[in-house]
Amino acid sequence: MTEPTKQRPGDQVLPTGNEHLPAIQDRIIAEMEESKRVGEERYGQSLRPFNGRNTVQDIREEVRDLFVYLTQLEVESEAARDQLVEQVSAVLRVEGPDDGMEPPVADQVAEAVVTRILGHVTGRLVNSGHADRPGRRPGRGRPW
Repeated sequence: MTEPTKQRPGDQVLPTGNEHLPAIQDRIIAEMEESKRVGEERYGQSLRPFNGRNTVQDIREEVRDLFVYLTQLEVESEAARDQLVEQVSAVLRVEGPDDGMEPPVADQVAEAVVTRILGHVTGRLVNSGHADRPGRRPGRGRPW
């Protein structure tokens, strides 16, 4: 990895090493090459300008699809997190000190444990301002 040439005031912290992981750009390039191959197979050619299609309409349709998929990911991620909290809470109720915790206490502890773990997994605190948006329960920030 080369040393950064400069950092401007207000920039985020510099990225950490992770040299053992593949570059994100390489993944994007591979996906674009696959997309081109599929397009050539399906349509007989890769995407080219002045092809008779309305590009603005194509963009609008793709952006709507992206929004749908992002919403799906959001719902599925929240559901997975909630399931994890429920599982941890159940374990605390059964295997806690003195034959298990009371359900309200187990729920609170499970919420805190999962929030802390997911915060460490993502490398940032879960409650980084996202949990305070309308419609959110306190402490329910998204770690992903």
